Amino acid sequence: GSDGSHCRCPDPKALQPNGSSTYSERLLVGFRFFDAHALAPAFPFGAGLSYTTIAWSGLVVTQTSAHFTLTNTGKVDGAEDVASHGWTVVPGLFEVRVGASSRDIKLSATLQVPTSE
Repeated sequence: GSDGSHCRCPDPKALQPNGSSTYSERLLVGFRFFDAHALAPAFPFGAGLSYTTIAWSGLVVTQTSAHFTLTNTGKVDGAEDVASHGWTVVPGLFEVRVGASSRDIKLSATLQVPTSE
């Protein structure tokens, strides 16, 4: 429920001597837990409030970079914070998503990672 009872977060009293803890959810932590259980967080990551609007456009993805354009389309000055996350991936076809949050995808593109010879 909204009181957090659906979350099996580690008990702070059960921390290991080095301060670590074991998450039985494995990869289902953070937004992945909410998505896997069709739960709506009160405020998804990136859901900050603004007095302006931002347009997202022109996503271009290559093997080594991703570029896109943010344009303030509102009537007042504003800014948008951008964070990028990269991984080493196996060969294959991948979808690259850009958005204000994991639940507010603005742009997407596909990337083919070739097999190395």
